[in-house]
Amino acid sequence: MHLLFTATEAFHIEGRGCILVPGIPLDNRTPNLKNGARIRLRTPDGREIDTNITSFEFIRYANRPEHINFPISLPEGIASRDLPAGTEVFLLDET
Repeated sequence: MHLLFTATEAFHIEGRGCILVPGIPLDNRTPNLKNGARIRLRTPDGREIDTNITSFEFIRYANRPEHINFPISLPEGIASRDLPAGTEVFLLDET
């Protein structure tokens, strides 16, 4: 498993679902990912949820941030209230 990022917040967007931020960093250590990539969510209390990335979200900043991250959306049925800050997002396979 490869740790992609640790969520600082989860929220819901109507029609999009649960969004995790800050998201996957854009750097040379991040594997190439596509919609549908299998991930594991591990909450701070140790609960694990195997799921997939539904899509990558794009957030426009007025000023270019020092680090660029792509928040991810999750399938229906995963509620933002169930993913507290500190939830770790792991890539299950890199194929």
